[in-house]
Amino acid sequence: LNISREEDQSLFYFCHNVRYSRSNPDKFKGMAVSDDRIKALDEIGFSWAVARKSGKAKSETSFESRLADLRQYKQQHGHLNVKQEEDGSLYYFCQIVRTGRNNPDGGGMKITGERIKALDKIGFPWARKWASTRGTRTEANKAFESRLADLRQYKQQHGHLNISRKEDQSLYNFCQNVRTGRNKPGIGMKITDERIKALDEICFPWGGLRSSGPKVITFEERLDELRNYKHRHGHMNVRWSDDISLAAYCSKLRFARKTKKTTRLNLTDAKIAALDSIGFDWF
Repeated sequence: LNISREEDQSLFYFCHNVRYSRSNPDKFKGMAVSDDRIKALDEIGFSWAVARKSGKAKSETSFESRLADLRQYKQQHGHLNVKQEEDGSLYYFCQIVRTGRNNPDGGGMKITGERIKALDKIGFPWARKWASTRGTRTEANKAFESRLADLRQYKQQHGHLNISRKEDQSLYNFCQNVRTGRNKPGIGMKITDERIKALDEICFPWGGLRSSGPKVITFEERLDELRNYKHRHGHMNVRWSDDISLAAYCSKLRFARKTKKTTRLNLTDAKIAALDSIGFDWF
């Protein structure tokens, strides 16, 4: 099962992501390679180690071929913000290139200084951006407003905005990009004050922001999130794959009660009683 990119590009990148995710579970969140999945792949003889072909020459040929694909895409579209629905193979190549540069020791694609120079020359966007064109109403704004409408619809259906990857990966990724854009200005999506206000109006969960002035999720809001989770799943053992923010909060609650240390959670007896009343699992 050493599939080459020339044989099947989509399957080739799937195999690459599987290997990288298993080797770097903390760095690559796009795919969870569980023990069951590993077992299933082992049963069909999946090759966890990539068989290296004719060395550098083959690697360079593949990279040059993809570079030509990017040039052609830019000629057709006027930008290099490749969308997954337009060309899944090229989209994943761009993701792998970014990962390779950001994590040079992660075992992924080797991004040399020469390759970076070649990509910079064609204007490759190292930070994933939404398509941008100038005008009174940019494509970026259109995309943002469309996603904002999706968030409103999601909240109307579910009563919250804690979107899991399993439910809607595209909307989940948008939320992650929004948080990153606010937390790290200049990297990725541009989050203006106007956009922050629009997101605050629908109670967007900013959880995880380290910048000054983020929206703080109150204990009562967290309590409601736990009730909603229990209503949907029948328990409160919140899985990280379901809701990263809520799972982390639960972990902090358990730690605070177990160690009895003073933390920002301020876990009072009243809060413990409120959590007990909804059947929170402390252990």
